[in-house]
Amino acid sequence: AELAPASETLQLPAEWPGTASLPDRRADPKAPEAAVWYRRAVTLPGSGEVTGQLCFDHPVGRIDAFLNGVPLGGFAGNGLPQRLPVRGLGGATLSLAVRVAPARWRAAECGPGPMRLELLPATRIDGLFPVFDPGGKALQVRYRLATASPVTAELRLEAVTAATGRQAARRTLTAPLAPGTTDGVVRL
Repeated sequence: AELAPASETLQLPAEWPGTASLPDRRADPKAPEAAVWYRRAVTLPGSGEVTGQLCFDHPVGRIDAFLNGVPLGGFAGNGLPQRLPVRGLGGATLSLAVRVAPARWRAAECGPGPMRLELLPATRIDGLFPVFDPGGKALQVRYRLATASPVTAELRLEAVTAATGRQAARRTLTAPLAPGTTDGVVRL
């Protein structure tokens, strides 16, 4: 089972001031390679823990992202969309930094591309209880979902056969959730 809450998008400014880091490799052969740093202060909405994803639409080059100096992750951007997980406290202003090192094969086109921060509500699966009725050859799944704020969630269920591992049934349920817990039943 997979729970995919709908996300809220926090638009990041289109213009990010960049500062170049051009080391003198003759003076220090072990110096890090040239890079451009992009920095922004971002205030997360709400209160309590906020979870999200930093989304890059078409990054090119070696991309490393940091939140308050702590690495979020990195990847070799090849122009395809990428996402990195972000966690922070709502209401807090955080320092978001993105380091871009040029790709040797496309140095002139390197950059993070458009970026956005998608915020995900704190939603979780508290219980998932499958009940199989062999006589009726039916599978019923009872579930309990919990969320801290109102959200529309999508619950994806898939049943596979034990013998072959092939998909026997699939069901997607979209449910508006109020704060607290929500119980329900799905028949596959």
